[in-house]
Amino acid sequence: MRWSLSILALAAGFVAPLHAAEGTTDKVIEAYRAKAKQIETIHVDATLNGKPLISEEVLYRDFKMIPGLHSKLSLIYHHDGRFRIETRNISNATYDAAVKDLSLKHPELRKNASAVERVPFNELQDALQKVQQPEDKVSPRVMVFDGRKLWRYEPELLVTTSGAQRPVFTIVATSGSNESVLDQTIFEDLLLTIEIPALPTENQGRLLSQPAAMFAPGGRFHAVDQTESVDGADCLVLAADGEQRLWLDPKLGYALRKRQWLRDGKPDYEIEARDFTKLAEDFWFPRLVTYTRYGTKEIAEGKYVGKPLSRDELHIDKVELNGKENPDVFSVNVAPGAWVVDHTLNPVDRTGRTVPFVKSEANVVPSVAYVQPASKTDLERVIREAQEQEAERPGAPSQNGITIKTLIALNLGIVIVLGGAYLLRRGAASRRTTT
Repeated sequence: MRWSLSILALAAGFVAPLHAAEGTTDKVIEAYRAKAKQIETIHVDATLNGKPLISEEVLYRDFKMIPGLHSKLSLIYHHDGRFRIETRNISNATYDAAVKDLSLKHPELRKNASAVERVPFNELQDALQKVQQPEDKVSPRVMVFDGRKLWRYEPELLVTTSGAQRPVFTIVATSGSNESVLDQTIFEDLLLTIEIPALPTENQGRLLSQPAAMFAPGGRFHAVDQTESVDGADCLVLAADGEQRLWLDPKLGYALRKRQWLRDGKPDYEIEARDFTKLAEDFWFPRLVTYTRYGTKEIAEGKYVGKPLSRDELHIDKVELNGKENPDVFSVNVAPGAWVVDHTLNPVDRTGRTVPFVKSEANVVPSVAYVQPASKTDLERVIREAQEQEAERPGAPSQNGITIKTLIALNLGIVIVLGGAYLLRRGAASRRTTT
């Protein structure tokens, strides 16, 4: 998610005089473009921990947030647009194990895991403590763009075909999506888009999130005729009237120090970046980023409007600019026998002519699926056979397609970020889509 990749807490460019006169946003755009030119590769490893600001039970019951958010994240990005993101969602893995443990006492959970909401909260807490999953035992979720296709792998997702249970690899088509697939990752919120090549399938909404579009004259953001202090630093303030405010530090290459989403004039969601380290000329990167979610009138009958509910802390464990990366890190090793669901392929007839998908249920995303062969030399043949089989399939509901519900689950799972962190972002999602 190059086109415009919204993934990093990066701010770059030249230090410029701080004022809100005409041309200020041009300097911000220039700064970000200068920063992008310095990047060959960047590697970020981070740890995300959640901290409740109100009762954990209230957060769970009213806001569906899993207690004890804890995740490990890793991102490697290449300037040509290739990237790899891995997340180990320890809290989600522990939660799943806790539900399984609770099902021994509450058999209804075996058929409907969501029924855990009716289990006494103290029982859930005890189960979470009992089955705490060690980090090295949690398999990572992986998203890779190899320069041609965007791959996703969820270790929890299995399908049974031909009597065998198989892991699933998905090749994602993003062109029909309202948001970039990277919008589901924590790195999206670390700052803003940097100017990089576009994926051919990237949607127009994400292209509008480039600094050139965000800050250009007539664009969504404009400079406010004042400066404000954040952590003792005088910051340029940019605003999208009534919806968002950004605080950029010109002495740190316009690095983002704070970003706030508003709803009805009250805080909805807020990001703050601290402890900056210098990676290159006018290129500063935070070592700590906090994400605070506030209550809104739509949730819990408005009891928490404008009040902080929870705060996640993203600790940057490692950030390396232009280090030596193994080229294989941007490729996907699909195990023989895995089930591959490719949303970028179309059915073809025996002559090789592309034909339409057979009309199916409204909630089925068209795809061509196949079993990964043991030998790579057979892959092209296997794919072609799968395309022909899809073209010849009678008009029955698709068995190869992934339902929209499953696809959404894939999107939520990868990144998010990570259980509770995704939920923290939902309040501001509608505004981020258009910025």
